[in-house]
Amino acid sequence: MTDPFDACEPPAELARAAFSGIDLAHGSAFDDRHPDHALVQALRQRFLQALVVDLDDAKACCQAAFQPRLATAGFDLYLDLMIPAIRTLGEQWETDGMRFEDLSVAYANMHHLLLTHGQAWRVAPAFVQGRPSLLLSTLDPSGHIFGPMIVANLFRSEGWNVSHNIVGQTELLLDEVASRRFDVVGLSVGTDHELLRVNPLCAEVRRASLNPGVRVVAGGTVFAQGHAFPFLDVDFVATSAGDALAWCRGQVSSHRT
Repeated sequence: MTDPFDACEPPAELARAAFSGIDLAHGSAFDDRHPDHALVQALRQRFLQALVVDLDDAKACCQAAFQPRLATAGFDLYLDLMIPAIRTLGEQWETDGMRFEDLSVAYANMHHLLLTHGQAWRVAPAFVQGRPSLLLSTLDPSGHIFGPMIVANLFRSEGWNVSHNIVGQTELLLDEVASRRFDVVGLSVGTDHELLRVNPLCAEVRRASLNPGVRVVAGGTVFAQGHAFPFLDVDFVATSAGDALAWCRGQVSSHRT
């Protein structure tokens, strides 16, 4: 199984493979009861149209997501703008609601925006003392990053410290867990062949960690269909970002009480 962005799968397959459960985890913050609902809906509609006809305007929509009013309300570029657009493109693909040419242009522009913002995303914000902490790492050095971006932003929106500056480099990952205490280490598994690396890496993480009770969670596109992987020596296999957050929140709460 390949990373959906690398394979350039159509929008419906992209939505199913990479974003299963995301809207359920973070889909109600700007519903029709929210005071900024109309503003957010207008921005989403403009963004979706711009993906087809005007990449510069799509970029402007991304910048608008950082305006003080939305930022103060907790609006997140990825969770509240990009994912709804990707889901809509997937629905349009499945129902023939848009021309193939328009969907292809929209998908290519979305890919460009994700790569552009993904470079800035690699710089993690400073940690806040007293918050639970997550170290997020991909297993592939080529770096599928959008799934981990969504996970990182979701955890941050729930008050977690998140470090994600490790991209498929085992030595740097082990240096990080040996130099800073983390409650959870998350491993993003993008392809089937990466499964063979999970158990050895888990053992190394637990040996090196400053936290003797560190939890190791595996997630990624290979787990999105919910198949069992009993041979994996992890504490939890997450099928979505919301799934991971709920389990980690419970583990940290019970461990600290």
